[in-house]
This record gives sequence, C-alpha cells and structure tokens, in this order.
Amino acid sequence: MTEGTYKKAVELKKDIYNMDKQIKEITEDRHWVAVVTPRTADLAYSHRFQKELLEWLKNKREEYQKEFEQLV
Repeated sequence: MTEGTYKKAVELKKDIYNMDKQIKEITEDRHWVAVVTPRTADLAYSHRFQKELLEWLKNKREEYQKEFEQLV
C-alpha cells in the first residue's frame, strides 16, 4: 500500500465512523440534522430537508465504505 493510499484509507475510515455516529444519533435518538458554518449556527431546516439530508448521508456512507473496501 502506498502512502497516498494509506492516507486515503484513514480519511475514509474516519468519515465512515463519523457518519455512522451521526446516522445513529439521528435515527435512534431522534435528534435533528444541522448544517453549520461559523456564522449560521442558529439556522434550522425543515423536516423534509432533514429527511433528505439523512438519506444523502446514508448513501454517501455506503459509497465511502465501498471505496474503502476497494483500497484494502
């Protein structure tokens, strides 16, 4: 494995871990989804947008997992 491949694998694994934590918190703890930047921490999105964002997060997590598995 090259250094670049190793770094990519580590980044993917970290992102997958973080997405897993967020998906679990959203689905099990029923917490809302937030998209935050330094100047927009107080914004709230509609229920529809949050559902769509959760689906996007689940799909992206699957893509990252497949990409990670192809590296190793």
